[in-house]
Amino acid sequence: MLELNTKFQRELFTELLKKYGRKFLSKKLRKSSPTLYGYKNNRSKAIPKIVIEKAIKLSNFSEKELSKNIIKTFSAKESIREIMRLGAKINHEQLKQKLSIKFGSFDLLQEKGDLLSLDILNWLNKNQWLEKLKTLRGFFKNPKIEKISRNNIRLSYFTYSKSTKRIEKYFVSLPKKLKFNLDFCYFLGLLYGDGLSGARIGIVNKDKNLIEWTAKFLKKYFNNNKIKSRIFIYNNSIIKTKDLLGWLNSFSNEAEIYYNPKARGKYVFNIFITNSILRRLIEDFFNNLESLFLKFNFEQKGAFLAGFFDAEGNVNKLDGNFRFSQKIENKVAIIRKLLEKEGYHTRYDGSNILIGYKQEYKNDLKLFEKQILPFLRHSQKQKEAQELAQGFLVRAEYKPILEIISLNNNITQKEISKMINRAKCYGKLLALFKAGFVNRTRNKVDESFKYLITNKGLEYLGGKSKS
Repeated sequence: MLELNTKFQRELFTELLKKYGRKFLSKKLRKSSPTLYGYKNNRSKAIPKIVIEKAIKLSNFSEKELSKNIIKTFSAKESIREIMRLGAKINHEQLKQKLSIKFGSFDLLQEKGDLLSLDILNWLNKNQWLEKLKTLRGFFKNPKIEKISRNNIRLSYFTYSKSTKRIEKYFVSLPKKLKFNLDFCYFLGLLYGDGLSGARIGIVNKDKNLIEWTAKFLKKYFNNNKIKSRIFIYNNSIIKTKDLLGWLNSFSNEAEIYYNPKARGKYVFNIFITNSILRRLIEDFFNNLESLFLKFNFEQKGAFLAGFFDAEGNVNKLDGNFRFSQKIENKVAIIRKLLEKEGYHTRYDGSNILIGYKQEYKNDLKLFEKQILPFLRHSQKQKEAQELAQGFLVRAEYKPILEIISLNNNITQKEISKMINRAKCYGKLLALFKAGFVNRTRNKVDESFKYLITNKGLEYLGGKSKS
């Protein structure tokens, strides 16, 4: 599209209409007569480039004159997209204002001993939530509370269904009270690590144990909500999709497969419920996380941090520390603050929050073992965290090095590095030595260590010990 100098545009189309007449010009430029007069009277601020190019060839104006009078060149599609983005932004802001709340979920928390809870019916009434939903035209029709039982609130509403292309009735189930027991604190940590996505409340993870636990928790804590699951498969040639789908169907109401062969990795699972009200409540807890954390006792704090670690953490056996992976600046600051208030010493390396990263801070590992480790649900992280806390720094990937040593008595670090095609392997050798899997000897201080496998190392490899 071209935006022209208004004087030039008027002169160009005035000349063409006089010279050729509206019918002939309309046929040549493939534009209706009213549109051409609109161009002449400057009612159109932008004209397709192809129309202008044809018009110049038919006129007495030169290409040079045209280039002098072009104010702006732009894409019509991109302009439409920008208008739609702006419209969506305005709609979002208007929706946000209409659904603004006076009383956040954190503000309405009730404390009874060590147990925190939120009365959701109280939150709905104080914020007049259903009344506000009724004012949203085109979104919901007739939202109301259908039933209040001993433990649950059942709401219903009518809205347009894309699948059936008609107005359908939907139901939303909410617990009467959100109770901050240890499982819920852990789940909050999981969600904080994974992040919230629309009205979905759930996680994305590869660990089957964690996916199954989350499904059971959602069913128990948010019963009557439809549990959905997905497998995102990145390399379907090595995945038994039928078996995985059957496994997901055993604990979810709906299971689907999505293929993306270009993505890295093999596959990942997604388990969730869809509930926009719960999402709103949880988001407010996250916005007040530091204040909420202060209300937790030692175990509740440990459960929350365990959830976050299962979502974002990793066990670094090579350096003997725990890492909470995170790049979102605000989350980094908050998690560091929460950890430090519990007595952990932290360092941020640009991608990970580290604890136990120095010898003088190794007591942090014991604190992790006491406070966070009991609540870990991720099977691999749970196993490796237990081993690290107990000083066992060997990982399964170190076995090839141990096998090389078993076949080559008195082999040096340099020789091992060449055989595994790695520049350095000192950290792994040190871990094997500390675990008692190898012995090392040298005659001089400046001489390289020579490594020998021990009986313990042979047993670890599954072989027979030396007599």
